[in-house]
Amino acid sequence: MSTSVQDKKKDDNKIQISATKNSLSFYIYLAKKFLQNNEVVELSGLGSAINTVVSCAEILKNREFATISKIETSTVNVQGKNEQSFTKAKIQVYLKKTPKFDSLMKEEESKRTQTQQQK
Repeated sequence: MSTSVQDKKKDDNKIQISATKNSLSFYIYLAKKFLQNNEVVELSGLGSAINTVVSCAEILKNREFATISKIETSTVNVQGKNEQSFTKAKIQVYLKKTPKFDSLMKEEESKRTQTQQQK
């Protein structure tokens, strides 16, 4: 296997969350889609995106789609404008698919189909 294929496979369970690009509901949807293909999904975010990472993980945990298997925090150096470097907080939350995941997804899909048929 080539290096680029290995790198792509290694990153197919990682979601980098932004504080400004997408909504919380988008990241919840995306995490569910990733969990359909992976047992473990990594959510990560820097700075103000940490709130979105934690909220997404908590919602998926509370709705029993996933359990939180590990949380890592660190700081990273970021290159800003004008070549200035500064430090930002980083969080990585690892979600593990629950045994109920597949049945919950089927239930959700069924509700979505019924709603679309009623329109």
